[in-house]
Amino acid sequence: MQIVHVSSEILPWSKAGGLGDVSGALPPALAARGHHVVTVAPRYAEYEDAWDTGHTGGAWLFGSHHRVRFFHTRKAGVDHVFVDHPSFHRDGIYGDSNGAYGDNLFRFALLSRVALQVPDLPIFEQDLSRAEDLVFHANDWHAALVPVLLDAVSRPAGRFLGVPSVLALHNVAHHGATTLDAFDGLDLAARWKGTLTQYGALSPLKGGVSTADQLITVSPTYAREIAEHRGHGLEPILSARNQDLHGIVNGVGPEWDPATDPRLPATYSAADLTGKARCKRALQERFGLEVNPERPVFAFIGRLVHQKGLDLLEQLVPWLVARGGQVVLLGSGESRW
Repeated sequence: MQIVHVSSEILPWSKAGGLGDVSGALPPALAARGHHVVTVAPRYAEYEDAWDTGHTGGAWLFGSHHRVRFFHTRKAGVDHVFVDHPSFHRDGIYGDSNGAYGDNLFRFALLSRVALQVPDLPIFEQDLSRAEDLVFHANDWHAALVPVLLDAVSRPAGRFLGVPSVLALHNVAHHGATTLDAFDGLDLAARWKGTLTQYGALSPLKGGVSTADQLITVSPTYAREIAEHRGHGLEPILSARNQDLHGIVNGVGPEWDPATDPRLPATYSAADLTGKARCKRALQERFGLEVNPERPVFAFIGRLVHQKGLDLLEQLVPWLVARGGQVVLLGSGESRW
């Protein structure tokens, strides 16, 4: 298949969370199975390994036309295309210490618009825009307008007829929601306003969930949960689309295997845990904790936000420490934590 994988972040070039991990690992895994994968992501910085193709694209959004440049590199059998525009050139991917960027809808609507122009680039071995086995794979709310645009713009114009779209739901808590009047800036026919409206707000994720041909998410359990009670308002749609909603467990790459990871102070496996004690000692030394094999070490790695249970950790950590536990947290997020 010819797969256009659209994501707001992709390792090793950009990452804010697990989406970057998946977008960095899944395309090479698909390429190894014989598929041709093209990733499309913003160019947040000067990536030395990606060259300027000389090709440009653009879209009419929020009252004016915006031009982008396409950069490209090929690694592990995957074509990586980066969208260059001034709005992506910031310190943070989604926001800074003051909170989320106020123009995120514009930034990722632009990404979604020009992602549909990538198959036309003459940098691939075949004309992807005419490939019969082409599919668009969008990820989370940042690319959720891709399936909407296919229905609202491309197919009515005779483009990508029969080309399916897949929307991957990594975290349905984030809808990209903003005020409903922002719809006017998306340059869509008025009849699509209801598709993007949820509880009086504009929700790109709701639009993508409603229009994508197939929906996938990070595990069968999560697929069931978001359709039943953790869909953050999308439960009725997800439940109604149950036949199109598939949970596929996120994989773990071999670089994380402690039996072979060269970055560890010592390796270990289920059959031989000897090296694990050395790793624990090195961790205690690095973070200035008492080096004591009898004291349990608890670790949290993730975004420091309420959704990840930081309010619970805030209550739990003093209790753990008072009873002899040691705690290490790694992450970024809300300043109060």
